[in-house]
Amino acid sequence: MKVSMILAVSGLVCLGGRADGQGAGLTWNWQSRVSGTDRNLRGIAYRTNNFEVVGSGSTLLASADGSAWTTTGLQNGLEFNSVTFGAGQFVAVGSAGLIQTSPDGSAWTTAPGFGAGGDLNFVTYGNGAFVIVGAGGIILTSPDGSAWSSSTSGTTSDLWCVAYGGHQFVVAGEAGTLLTSPDGVNWTIQDSGGGASIYAVAYGTAQFAAVGAGGTALSSPDGVNWTRTTSGTGQNLYGLTYGSGQFVVTGASGVIAISRDGANWSVAGSGQQGDLYSVTYGNNEFVAVGDQGAVAVSTNGSDWRHFNSYNVLTGVTSGNGVFVAVGVTGTILTWTFGSSETSPNWQDASQYLGTGIELSGVAFGTAKVVAVGSSGRILSSPDAIEWATVNSGVNYQLFGVAYGAKEFVVVGLNGAILTSSDGFAWTVQSSGTISSLWAVVHGADLFMALGDGGTILTSPDGTNWTSRVSGAGVALYSGVWANNQYIVVGAAGTILTSTDGTNWISRPSGASVNLRGIASNGDELVTVGDHGAILASSDGIYWTAGSSGLDITLRSIVFGRGTFVTVGDLGTILQSASADPPLPPVVGPVKMLASGAAEITITAPIGQAAAVQATTDFVNWVTLTNMTLTTSPWRYIDYPATNFPARFYRAAAH
Repeated sequence: MKVSMILAVSGLVCLGGRADGQGAGLTWNWQSRVSGTDRNLRGIAYRTNNFEVVGSGSTLLASADGSAWTTTGLQNGLEFNSVTFGAGQFVAVGSAGLIQTSPDGSAWTTAPGFGAGGDLNFVTYGNGAFVIVGAGGIILTSPDGSAWSSSTSGTTSDLWCVAYGGHQFVVAGEAGTLLTSPDGVNWTIQDSGGGASIYAVAYGTAQFAAVGAGGTALSSPDGVNWTRTTSGTGQNLYGLTYGSGQFVVTGASGVIAISRDGANWSVAGSGQQGDLYSVTYGNNEFVAVGDQGAVAVSTNGSDWRHFNSYNVLTGVTSGNGVFVAVGVTGTILTWTFGSSETSPNWQDASQYLGTGIELSGVAFGTAKVVAVGSSGRILSSPDAIEWATVNSGVNYQLFGVAYGAKEFVVVGLNGAILTSSDGFAWTVQSSGTISSLWAVVHGADLFMALGDGGTILTSPDGTNWTSRVSGAGVALYSGVWANNQYIVVGAAGTILTSTDGTNWISRPSGASVNLRGIASNGDELVTVGDHGAILASSDGIYWTAGSSGLDITLRSIVFGRGTFVTVGDLGTILQSASADPPLPPVVGPVKMLASGAAEITITAPIGQAAAVQATTDFVNWVTLTNMTLTTSPWRYIDYPATNFPARFYRAAAH
């Protein structure tokens, strides 16, 4: 029976969105979701709504939540070792007598250090005074962080840490050295009962705890009488803090242990491979920092989310309610919509860390997500959490993947193209080129592969490919269908546009750097690239330069859930924030085909997950399909429409 009436109903709930305005990349606030550095982070402190981190190369970082970080302070090449907060200011110390102070963690002032210029290893605040300890028995005190006095420690051993509690300071260091003082000026040597170096000490629950080399752990009720305990690990332990009723210790190879009393310890894995040097508690969470920009965050000390910021992130996608980022060493990170909108917590779903896998691209299909990488590796997952390795039948590098027309298409080295309808069984196709293909996109019923030397190939089905003349002689790295045209970006600031995929026009970008990723929210375009480049355009023709605030390579970008997310080197994840309200998905036009089937057009931001629903009575709605828009508008054909005298449609985002 033919359809006699078709009605399109506008979308009900919008979980996607758009950001209007001039110069999208300029009006948005880009926030880093990892530390954004590969330098070693050695100290961390907290005051209200502000974590402050210090490290090698004079690194100074700040964060309100332990997730989004910004770089602050001076870059004078010296090494920071420790930071604390007290008397209304931060004090940071480091090599060669380095002392800096800041009231807010942003503006830093150099304070006069110890005259001998010895390395300063740790600083704390207690009993109205700052106390610094360092090499060769150095102890300095100050009431305000500016005027410093030297105290006689009675030892020449290197001192690694200091804590205040129970009305006295406790200092520990090399070869089990332990000192106590009620005022930070007059010191007494105590017996630790052993010769292992002590790297960290903290006070909580009327108890001192100390940890150090080879898993050394000690506890004391008063800082004078110490008892050796078992930490449960043989790793060196470097960081120690107390919060939420428990001690948390961090150390080599990412080891973490927790204790309620400072005596009985349980080892909890952080998931971090590198050393964690320091940990603190604030804003109802523990934050640990360490090797090559590593940051780990936990609300309970046992379950940690971490960022291997030394890993290059090469690709990002969104769909089915999830963002997924992939990178080298098998890195897979996910963020589920709704878990946190303004400060997303990326979870590590990496099952292949350390296996040598380098993942280069990732894309969502209707019911699964596919990631591709080195040695012909293809991974498939129904939920972006549990991944399975798929036999691709090839052993060369695969760079990009896209989904469209119920088909996955993968491209790679020397013109490689593979296709699959289910993400598991793959067929090698002939591309007709030996140029390496860096990316593949789908839009307006057409697949497009992009590669070296300006290579552009198009295909209606992923199987039969036609070479197009781009007019560009440089590598093309990414593309998108938006605003009724294809937009392609590449090396040396190259931007090309085409309404049909055949005839191409070069557009001035105003940039000379390599542009490596491009995405659209349905209205506006954003492209990213080397040296932190971000460009924005409302039409693909005229482009405006924005700023990421970073001098690193941004390698991929996607739009979803009302925000752009871009990823790149040093594990960097940036997210744009827009104040503009989202628009609902829209159904229409809907037209009846000769067969009697209904062709339904859905218009919504690219990257939005939505359901097409139908009803005959406006009471009982049936979901016809769930999809993630990889192009907008999106067309769906309702073949069973022939079975109804009248049918009504709507789009519901989810």
